[in-house]
Amino acid sequence: MRTSNTGIPHLTTAVRCGFPEPLQGQSLLTVCQLPLPTINKPLSIRTATALFTCAFIALPLLSHLYGWDVWYCLQILWAGCKGYLHPSASCSPKHYDAFVVFDTNNKAVRDWVYNELVIRLESSGYRRFSLCLEERDWIPGLYCIENLHHAVHSSGKTVFVLSNGTRNGVGEATVNSVIRQTFFMVQQRLHDDKVDVAVLILLDKMFPKLKYLQLRTRLCRKSVMSWPRNPQAQPLFWNQMRTALSSDNLKLYDNNISESFI
Repeated sequence: MRTSNTGIPHLTTAVRCGFPEPLQGQSLLTVCQLPLPTINKPLSIRTATALFTCAFIALPLLSHLYGWDVWYCLQILWAGCKGYLHPSASCSPKHYDAFVVFDTNNKAVRDWVYNELVIRLESSGYRRFSLCLEERDWIPGLYCIENLHHAVHSSGKTVFVLSNGTRNGVGEATVNSVIRQTFFMVQQRLHDDKVDVAVLILLDKMFPKLKYLQLRTRLCRKSVMSWPRNPQAQPLFWNQMRTALSSDNLKLYDNNISESFI
């Protein structure tokens, strides 16, 4: 058995000594003191299955916990490799006075922006502003995030035109992904560059009680405006709009708000 290469099935469990009687029933390997056969095989199926199961459970969990952090670090590294320049370090002047962001799928909001806002601010009045619009001024072929970054950082102000939608009989603000990403970039400019460029226009009289909107109204009331339904009050709205686009929001803050919040 030591010299033969013939495989013996169940050698360690079923092969037992039958004679002499004192050794009867004992394992043959124990009686003969034979070395256990060596098995030079690849990773067993059971071990591979266990590793696959652990990976199947761990990867989604790690992706959920740290996926955004890994993505953000990769973006920072990629930006460093491409020679990214922080907007505050750029000496180029602003291309636009304001970037107007709104829900382009909402026909009522689109009509108001093009027929009211654009005409009043770009084509009439004692001072005319240069506006940046997604459908008109974005560069075709670029990624949406690149166009959005350029629009936010090359504009003096960012105007959010918000409308109150209705879903399942409950009023709620209609906010798409472009508006959300723009809001995050504007907040990032506030944290990094200490520049507040947000101006909010509410097209509906009854608007949901959003916490950010309530805080914004208390912090800088002149940067939050509601579109009046009375035609006689609309000239006052446009005067306030021109003032908001021409003024520094930080100088319009409530004096009761501490500078530590900025």
